[in-house]
Amino acid sequence: MTCYGLIGHPLSHSFSKGYFEGKFKELGLNAEYINFDFPSVEEAIDAISRTEGIKGVNVTIPFKRVVIPFLHELDPEAEAIGAVNTLRIVHCEEGLRIKGFNTDVI
Repeated sequence: MTCYGLIGHPLSHSFSKGYFEGKFKELGLNAEYINFDFPSVEEAIDAISRTEGIKGVNVTIPFKRVVIPFLHELDPEAEAIGAVNTLRIVHCEEGLRIKGFNTDVI
């Protein structure tokens, strides 16, 4: 199963999980969306690194800036803004490679 999610804290107000799981079902995708609600970005990154099938996560407050040092690569637009709201996760021999983007630019 492919997995996506959201990192931030708190996430009790977020509509993302219900929205994306509804879309996955509507499109017939074998995917799930997980809320990674942790008080620190370190805990959130650790949790996603242990999640099988993870391909990407959305980033919300308060992690949009503090997550940047944990990334392997940063999109130029996100670097110019100094914040990310989307992480692409690629599985490779060395483990996970995480690239940050800011889709608000688009």
